[in-house]
Amino acid sequence: MSHRQRLKHFIAWCSDRGLTTPAVLTKGVITRYQNQLVAAGRRDTGLPLSARYRALLLTTLGLFLDWLVTNHYLLSDLRLSIQLPKCGRRIPRQVLTVEEVAAVLHQPDVTAPLGLRNRAILETFYATGLRRQELINLLVSNIDFDSGTLRVTSGKGRKDRCVPIGDWVLVLVQRYLQEVRPTLVASPEQARLFISQSGQPLSRQHVNRIVTLAVDAAKVGKTGSCHLLRHSMATHMLDHGADIRCIQEILGHERLNTTQIYTKVSIRKLKEVHRQTHPAKLNPSHDNQPRT
Repeated sequence: MSHRQRLKHFIAWCSDRGLTTPAVLTKGVITRYQNQLVAAGRRDTGLPLSARYRALLLTTLGLFLDWLVTNHYLLSDLRLSIQLPKCGRRIPRQVLTVEEVAAVLHQPDVTAPLGLRNRAILETFYATGLRRQELINLLVSNIDFDSGTLRVTSGKGRKDRCVPIGDWVLVLVQRYLQEVRPTLVASPEQARLFISQSGQPLSRQHVNRIVTLAVDAAKVGKTGSCHLLRHSMATHMLDHGADIRCIQEILGHERLNTTQIYTKVSIRKLKEVHRQTHPAKLNPSHDNQPRT
């Protein structure tokens, strides 16, 4: 759901109460809206709105209120009246195995120009763990081929970071820059690394479609888009011995507890392996009774 769709929820609520102009918005109105979200139920199930969904609605409202102040429709900053609910960290619902990632990455036809671009996009996602918007915002100048790093500018929280990018990805990106991008770019001023067939920056929907089509075509029995590769990359690095603070730096998490959701994914995998391979299960004569 987009910001526009989430904002419609607040506007509809205001309209039902005769609040039709920014001038009538007050701290009391914002508080009433927040209280209504707590009391409201979902239309389809009647169950209470989750804390995460309420947080999304209120975050979007905060951005809207900030815009109203910036453009002088409001004199006071009502954004300060918003109190976001506490949301627990969710374990990623689906993570690809290493073999499944390989199947996804190999779906684009690299003999076709757009196929080579799409393969470079998929490989960049998995190698670096970038967020979707971070990949969209990448400039050609953000790639340092000499050091094998990628500079993420204005990531989440407007913080820059530098992350390693594998040599195998650099080879693909170099091919894309030499063979494909010059045929797509419409203006010399276009600085974005990955661009559309019309020479424009890729939209979020376009990038989603590239990843989703590759996941579906790989027939791995799982669904997801850009974050599926990000989650899988972090989990695989942890499984192979990476320090969690290194993963935190690569992913651009401000707090370590955000990154620690991947330790839970890793433990879940270990428990499954333990269940399937422990000698107590493999030996039918083992009666699991304590020895005396």
